Amino acid sequence: MEHVRPLIPVARDNGFPSDHTLLAAFLTAALWWIDRRALAAFAVGTLLVMVGRLGVGAHHTLDVLGAVGIVAAAALVVAALPLPVAWNRPLLPPRWRVPTTGRTGRRQAERHDPHSDVTTAAH
Repeated sequence: MEHVRPLIPVARDNGFPSDHTLLAAFLTAALWWIDRRALAAFAVGTLLVMVGRLGVGAHHTLDVLGAVGIVAAAALVVAALPLPVAWNRPLLPPRWRVPTTGRTGRRQAERHDPHSDVTTAAH
């Protein structure tokens, strides 16, 4: 961006696409397969990165939107691939459970069956 003076020093290779936005959008998209509960927070983070890169004058709007578009296209391609059904489930269990205490007052270890939403106490 030669005609605009950035607020902070920026690298000369800050063209299309925005690397910072590309990474933030990739992390957000990757959460589909890791833990979907955090998607909204990471999406907000990606928007903040986009606004930040635009605000300091490091990129044009097309640079940050292009980065999100590249990640969205890649995520759609991966989602359209005939992958095993189990690969489309989040890696982490649906809820974090606190181990229960038994009659002895000790915490019992929990056993999680990855193919169901049921976690049982191990004996």
